[in-house]
Amino acid sequence: MKKNTIIATVGTSLLGGLNRNGIDWNLPIEQIVKKIQELENNTNICAEISSIHSMIHENILVEKENLYLLASDTVEGEKIKLILKSYFASLFRNVHVFTIEHLNGQNAKQFTEEGLRNLVKIIVYIVKTVPNREEDCVINATGGYKAQISFAGLIGQVLKIPVYYQFEGFSSVVQLPTMPVVFDYQLWLKHFKLFKELYDLGIASTKLLPSNIKLKELDGLVEETNGQLRLSSTGLLLHEVLWNRYKDENFRVDSDDTSVHIR
Repeated sequence: MKKNTIIATVGTSLLGGLNRNGIDWNLPIEQIVKKIQELENNTNICAEISSIHSMIHENILVEKENLYLLASDTVEGEKIKLILKSYFASLFRNVHVFTIEHLNGQNAKQFTEEGLRNLVKIIVYIVKTVPNREEDCVINATGGYKAQISFAGLIGQVLKIPVYYQFEGFSSVVQLPTMPVVFDYQLWLKHFKLFKELYDLGIASTKLLPSNIKLKELDGLVEETNGQLRLSSTGLLLHEVLWNRYKDENFRVDSDDTSVHIR
């Protein structure tokens, strides 16, 4: 199947690459890109550039239509995504950049509860905008935080999108093996109304929770903080995948309080 779209997580390996090659980080973006392009082996300057070139060279990406760069929410991440956007502008028809809000190392709790949720939202949004979705898309999870890389891999598997990674010291990327990822389908059906409301509203008060819903049953999918409920990053991914699958396959889901019927 021909792939034409790469969704790539972005880390900070470019900082080390610039330093090794004597390129001043404080230079304007255009000058940094020019100096990178003048290097004899510029494709090895950072993980993102190396892995994306590898995917092109190995014909994983047959048509260079879209490149989506997902950067961390840091000052360095902001500049790196713009450097990479400029670098890849001549290789791809379209280069899009996103900053994943709260995806940084300043606050571990916020990283988990906000950053990873936002990563799910952005990747799902991107996949929805690509005409043929999983037929066209591939995820390059080489760059970024280790937790971010792992979660991007999970997202790709659930969305049925191939995920590639380039190990340090290797010249080529490898496709990550498909792992058994199983969501409790019946649990989602049982609590469809709650999932849908939390997805649409973002948060809801625990006071509005029907007495027959036990939060312990939804552990890991629904989070409770200061009397407020919301979907966790995994819960958000679960609802996105199953709900879109219903819509794609022309099923109809009806909800009556907490019961869900398929017809």
